[in-house]
Amino acid sequence: IYNTNFTHTDLKGQSVFEYWKQFDSVAVGASLDGMGNYAEYIRKGTTWLEIENNRREMLRICPQVDFYVSATLSVLNAWHLPDFHRDWVERGFIKPQDFNVNILQDPKHYRIDIVTNEYKEKISNKIKQHLEWLQPLDRLNRATVGFESAINFMMATDNSHLLDTFWLKTNQLDGIRYEKLLNVMPELRCLQ
Repeated sequence: IYNTNFTHTDLKGQSVFEYWKQFDSVAVGASLDGMGNYAEYIRKGTTWLEIENNRREMLRICPQVDFYVSATLSVLNAWHLPDFHRDWVERGFIKPQDFNVNILQDPKHYRIDIVTNEYKEKISNKIKQHLEWLQPLDRLNRATVGFESAINFMMATDNSHLLDTFWLKTNQLDGIRYEKLLNVMPELRCLQ
């Protein structure tokens, strides 16, 4: 059983996929919080093209390996996560149920319950639309429960007083990394 960011798939010059195909049971949980620019912004150092290439190669060499995405849901990817999930299902990278939603608890200023009530409604509606597509496909109900829990968690508390801290910390990180959050996630502009 592996938990990995899925960026490196070599071990001592050999592809781990060649090792994995020799075992009866291998499970891989990939810590991926979004695709494309979202993934590269949220987990600095990620190259999205490498992630996709690794998944294609894994499917080619060892398709029997149990693979699932273990995403951490935060204010950064709440709008994007349903799109990522559906994209990977439709491309055959994962089955609908192979998507775990882990709700970020700390740091508190990145939790999904810091957003305004208006943005909560937008996210909630988007996730509910996603669930309409997902529920008939999710035989294990695993991904469905994760997205439902996200809505419940977000709506249960109002921590919007942490928005100033969110912007302060995010702007500090952007300065260090020479990037700008709103270039990647313009939907968050409404939280300023």
